[in-house]
Amino acid sequence: FTDGLKGNNKGLSMGLPNIDKLLNGIHRGRYYTIFTEGGTGKSTLVWSNFVIALIDNMIKHNHQVDKDESLTQAEKDAKKITVRVRLYSLEVVAREVIAKMICLKIYKDYGLIVSPDYILNRIDKFRLSNSLQLLVQSYKTYFDKLESEGYLKIIDNPKRPSDIKREVMKYATDNGKF
Repeated sequence: FTDGLKGNNKGLSMGLPNIDKLLNGIHRGRYYTIFTEGGTGKSTLVWSNFVIALIDNMIKHNHQVDKDESLTQAEKDAKKITVRVRLYSLEVVAREVIAKMICLKIYKDYGLIVSPDYILNRIDKFRLSNSLQLLVQSYKTYFDKLESEGYLKIIDNPKRPSDIKREVMKYATDNGKF
């Protein structure tokens, strides 16, 4: 209650003001399920807002906390947040997910529209410019780091819904409370 009065109970922004207003951001300890018919943009919504925006906001928040010279290290550690995303991609393999997220990140950061087919060199007679190659490589490094530090885990092997439920429940009980 007191934290709420201080404005500390807001979730991390997804970058979509209307949805942020409705959900009050994404909150720790909540599980979100997105479902609808195929081809409606679920994956793009999730990858852009529940993965990229969420992790970017975590990084930005923690960077601001680190820069606050009025706080002790213990206070900084207490104010930092950690986001861990487990992404079940049952239709798209992990490297495709990363390629598409790199395209979303390039668009978000630079306003450039780049196709995953270009990044994965699937288009005949087209070669990425050297500067775009460097940009793509920097984002690949970014996503590799997110995975190695445990902020993003992509599970892309076929699973039954009951297997996913069991894994999510185990993760939840190992890392939280009911």
